[in-house]
This record gives sequence, structure tokens and C-alpha cells, in this order.
Amino acid sequence: MKITWLCQLEVLRGRVKAGIGLLWWYSALQFVFSKVENLVNLYVGAFLMVDLVSREDLGAVVPFRMIIAFAALPMGVLTRTAVKFINTFHVGEQRGRVKALLRDLAAVALVLSVLALVVLSVGQGFFQARMKFDDPLIYWVLVVTLILSLWMPVLRVAAQGLMRFRHMILSGVVRPIVYLILMLLLLKRFQLLGYLVALLGAACGVAVYLVWSIREYIGPGIEPASYGAEWGKIRRYGVNVGSVALLLGFAAIVEPWTIRNFATQMDSAGYYVAFMFGQTPLYLAAAFTPFLFPLISQQHERGEKTDHMLFQSVVAVLLIGAPLLIFFVSGGEWLLGLRVSWRQYMDYAPLLWKVSIVSILQCVLGAFIAHENACSRFHYVKWFVPILIAEIALLYGLMGWHVFRPWVPGGVWDVVQGVVEYKLGFAVWMMVGTRVVLVLAAGLCFWGGSRRSES
Repeated sequence: MKITWLCQLEVLRGRVKAGIGLLWWYSALQFVFSKVENLVNLYVGAFLMVDLVSREDLGAVVPFRMIIAFAALPMGVLTRTAVKFINTFHVGEQRGRVKALLRDLAAVALVLSVLALVVLSVGQGFFQARMKFDDPLIYWVLVVTLILSLWMPVLRVAAQGLMRFRHMILSGVVRPIVYLILMLLLLKRFQLLGYLVALLGAACGVAVYLVWSIREYIGPGIEPASYGAEWGKIRRYGVNVGSVALLLGFAAIVEPWTIRNFATQMDSAGYYVAFMFGQTPLYLAAAFTPFLFPLISQQHERGEKTDHMLFQSVVAVLLIGAPLLIFFVSGGEWLLGLRVSWRQYMDYAPLLWKVSIVSILQCVLGAFIAHENACSRFHYVKWFVPILIAEIALLYGLMGWHVFRPWVPGGVWDVVQGVVEYKLGFAVWMMVGTRVVLVLAAGLCFWGGSRRSES
């Protein structure tokens, strides 16, 4: 009886999986399992951090996360290219090429790790002064976390390109469990140091699990095979994908960095609170983006149509993001008024829906970029690159332009000062405006690409 019930359940699972497709099957599983991580992140970010960390230190949390992301940028750019070819070699059952590519990525990560250690050792005083903390132990835990962040993209794209979807989903359960345990043990006593140790411990747990998931490709059972014949394709793909990935990552770092450096400590802490709630739509992207790229790439390599997968992803983002946006517009003040530790940030309630708009548009852009990259279509690059460069230059230049005061005419100074007087509001509106322009450019590129394909 039990065996029959299990067989029926397996048949039902197969029918549902075939009916909704691999993308939404794994996205549904990821959505369910990721609720563990979402709830932990919400509890830690909105409750533990706000209750236990001082206002001065709270504003450093988002910049800390962005610095770690900045350290991972070089490997992130390389791995965005590598994942395409890992997936291509995997689909073509070229296991030796997969192993050789993973070996070369590990060599690059090792070189960058040594370089990062040297740079961070020499520049310790500069970085501590800019981030406004004095404890050297915090700095060195941050350094170790940064170095580990150079290796994590290699492990993630290996699992993604090899379509180890179940392991990717389960790694999202390992991380929050380790993270929460360490935060409960360390945060109250050690503050920022405890936060960083918890981040490091969670990353180590995920790294060990992902290494285990790809063990057959890094063990002695497969002989590496040269992929030199593909270098032309790899270079072209890497230049296009890498330029946009680098600028997107740099923009995501410059935004909180400028707020931390040029806004007040209260504004910096207020942005943290708005960020913690407003980024909720990004949880949706985490449910489907990891699977979107390899599945589209696989269908594209087989000559099948893929546009419907992009449309479904965008519709899913809007269906879930729109109600959250409406809630933040109408209930932001009510939400921040629920707890004593949140009420001091009620003046920042309007930032919740603005940050939410940024998150929703970021999800749409993520789906579009994943689709175009998987299909090796790069018409969007010539639009995205100048837009992102303009945002980075304007945001940092105008927020910190007081250093040019002695050389700026009084009339020009008064006009610009009026625009950026409330620096936090100016920065957030810049983020919103940039994402709107990028989404419009993406729509034009996709429409133009579809017309070219039909022709």
C-alpha cells in the first residue's frame, strides 16, 4: 500500500513537472525552500539588527555587503561568461572541457585572492577611515569574507551550468540556518564583528555543500580537455556580457557607498531600514533567475524558441511586485510604526516604495539580461553601458561635489546644491530613474531583436 501511494505521488509529480515546464517546476521548489532564507533575512535584518546594532553601525551594514560584492566583481564578470560555456559543454556531454574550464577559473580565483590580500593589507587605514569603524578585527574578518567571495561565484556557476538545480535549492537552506545560529550567538555581544562572522560562517557552509555537489567534476575521474577552439566565441561573449555585468555591479556598490559617505548617519541608517523592506521583490528573482539562464541556453542551443520564458518571468515579477509596491505606498508608515525600534525611522517611510520600485525593475532587468545572454544577443550592451556610466558619474559626482566648491561659480553651485540638498532622496531618485531608463532601453532592444529575427 505504501509503495503504491509513493508511486502515485511520483507519477503526479512527473505530470505536474511536465505540465508547467522545468523553469517553473524548479522555480516553485526554490520559492518554497527560499522562504526559509527570506524569513531568516527578514528576522535578522528588520528585527535583530535594528534592535541590537547602534544607529552609527547600522548604516555600515549595506555598504559592507556591497564591498563584499565589489570584491566578487572580477570573478562575477568571468563566471557570467563561463556559465554559458559550462552549460554548452555540459549539454554537449564534453565533460573534459567542463573540468578544464573549472580548473582555469579556480586558478584565476587564486591569483585574485593573493592580489586582494596584498591590496587590503596595504590600504587598511584608507578603507577603515572611509567605512567609519576602528576595530582592526572587524577589518580582517571582512578581508577573509572578501577572499571567500572570490571563490563562491566559481562554485555557484559550476552548479548552475551543470544544472545541479536541487543542490542549488538546498544550498539556500544551508546558508540561512548557519547564518541565523551564528547571529543569535554573536550579534548582541560583538555587534558588527558578530554580523561579519555570521556572514562568513554561512558562506563557508554553502561553499562546502556546493563543492560536494560538483565533486565528480573536480575529482580524478575526468581528464581535462582543451577548449581552445572556443576562445573566439568566449572572448566575444565575455566582452559583451562582462562590460554590463561590471557596470551593474559597480553601480550597485556606488549607490550605498555614496549614501554612507555623503549623507548623515541618520539618513544612512534610514536607507538601511528602507532597503531591508523595499528589496522584498528581489526575493522573487532569487526563485527563478538561477534556472532561467541555463534552461534558456539549453533550448537556444537546440534551436527552440525562448521568448515565452522571458514573458512569463516578467509577468511573474509584476504580479507579485505590484501588490507589494501598493502596500508600501499606502502602508509604509503603518509598517514602521509597528515596533518601537522602527518608529524612529518613520520619516523614511516614503523610501520604502521607491526602493521597492528599484527592486522590481531590477528583477525585470535580471530576467531580460539572462535571456539575451543565454541566446548570445548583445544589442542591449550599447545602450546599457553609457546609461550606467552616466548614473555612476552623476551620482557620485553630485553627491560629493562639495570638494570642487572653490572652483565652481556661485550660480552653478546654488543650482546644484538645491538639487542635491537632501542627499538621500536625490540618491534614491537617481536609482529609480536609472532603472526606468534601462527597462525602456531593454524593451526597445528586445522589440528590435524580435523584428530582426522575424525578418
